[in-house]
Amino acid sequence: MLTVPAGLGRISCGPRAAGRLTRDDRRLLAALAVPVGLAIRSAALAARLVNAQEAERRRIERNIHDGVQQQLVALIAGLELARATGGGAESLALLREQARQALADLRDLAAGIHPSVLSQGGLVEAVEGRCSGLPVATTVTADPALRTRRFPDEIEGAMYFVVSEAIANALKHAGASRIEVRLWHDAGRLQASVTDDGAGFDPREVPRRGLATLADRMAALGGGLETTAGPGEGTRVRAWVTAND
Repeated sequence: MLTVPAGLGRISCGPRAAGRLTRDDRRLLAALAVPVGLAIRSAALAARLVNAQEAERRRIERNIHDGVQQQLVALIAGLELARATGGGAESLALLREQARQALADLRDLAAGIHPSVLSQGGLVEAVEGRCSGLPVATTVTADPALRTRRFPDEIEGAMYFVVSEAIANALKHAGASRIEVRLWHDAGRLQASVTDDGAGFDPREVPRRGLATLADRMAALGGGLETTAGPGEGTRVRAWVTAND
């Protein structure tokens, strides 16, 4: 049996039907290994490119669903509230600004970029921007050190979209009158929680939908996501991931 390397793989042949392998056999096999090795490398590269493109497509799709879509849900809730309460010029101006921000974020995400405020200002500023002007009382509490601390894009993005999804659920499904958002970093973990005083639900009976996708996303980063809720008890969503500078 004769074996020679061929790029990322190997070529083996033998034994011969009659006699032993000769030097010519070895030279022929070595010559054949060159194009075979190139073909293997090309196939592997093509597979990596296809996988990378598909992963990027899925990332953009998730970001649009988890980010801009939830902004539009909040915008619709604000419009409905304005219609019900006869919102004045100030309320309409705020809703118009939210619509403009959603459009800007959609354009950024379609190009495969994080929301501009997340890329420029970091997680705390992005979350505060997301929570400003919501149609219910919303507070954001963050460790002061987090304002100047940055983490990898995939971690900041995942945390931002967890907060966005939880807020959208509180507005759309829970009928919440108050939302509390907290961001903190402790013992090497970046954590976020969103708590509302809405109707709550039984997690065993209600599918998590968007949060299930985000739970997978957090798990892929080595973190996790948990939802604590009960009928009439509100809902708390907490996400965490190991994160250092």
